[in-house]
Amino acid sequence: MDPFEAASQLSQTLRSLNPQIAQITKAAHFALRNSIHEDYLFPSIMDIFKDPEVELNQKNIVFQFIEVLVNESCTYSAQGKYAYPFVDAVRTHLPNIVALVVPHNANTNLYNVFSVLESLASLFKSDCSKYVKMFNSNLLEDSDFESIGNDIPYPEVELDELGDHDSMETAWKFLIQKKKQSQYEWQRQLKNGTSCENIIDEDEMFDLKSKTDTNNKMGLSKKQVLNRMEDDRESHKRSKELLWHVDRPKEISYLSEDEFFGYYYSKIHKLEDVQFEILLNNLKDCNETATRSFKDKQVIQEDAAQ
Repeated sequence: MDPFEAASQLSQTLRSLNPQIAQITKAAHFALRNSIHEDYLFPSIMDIFKDPEVELNQKNIVFQFIEVLVNESCTYSAQGKYAYPFVDAVRTHLPNIVALVVPHNANTNLYNVFSVLESLASLFKSDCSKYVKMFNSNLLEDSDFESIGNDIPYPEVELDELGDHDSMETAWKFLIQKKKQSQYEWQRQLKNGTSCENIIDEDEMFDLKSKTDTNNKMGLSKKQVLNRMEDDRESHKRSKELLWHVDRPKEISYLSEDEFFGYYYSKIHKLEDVQFEILLNNLKDCNETATRSFKDKQVIQEDAAQ
């Protein structure tokens, strides 16, 4: 496959990519198989982030693709199959990617970007514990509350104002500033925003049709809402999977699953006849309880139950 065809196919795939991890991994493997054309493929990825016609939700999915791409690149390169393609390019352009995924006029995608950044920092062997702690804390200071009282908007966060640091550190600093902006604007809305003091009945509260502005370009379609829900579900699942990652020293040998099973299987003695009968009675009680939970009448076979 020539470089232009590979770049075009990857771009089309990413523009219609869904948040399912299987589809994202498939797209990452395609990029790796054609990594000899990295100089053509990576700019096509950046064009998606820069394209104003691409929805923010889709850019967030492509950012998750970046995470999977780097992870797969590191995994297969450690096996000698590749030479860490896309890793340097992603690290170099990471601050710009984060700035494009977290828009200037809204404080959305913060948690999803945080999860991906935390994963990328682990892959790049970068210590991000300081920024993780900051992200999960209250970032507002006394001077910020004074500005909130005066109803002063939070100044827009720009990459150029963060200084010339390591690209990973710059990306983290930008995200932290956006998180602080989110906290600031939320407090400003609570303090200075208008509230409804009239009593509203239930029918009026949930009558959204009359209040919906059909000319609102920022409104989300049903498909966009479902895609965002699926995206958040996949991101949350991956963030939980990170809790189970263990970096074990290679020089230390560990028990295999078979050795672990064999050890405890040999350690536990065989049940006596009385103990075995008690166990069967307990299982019978469990089976009867489960049977009663069915709406339809269940036929119990005594031989099978025993």
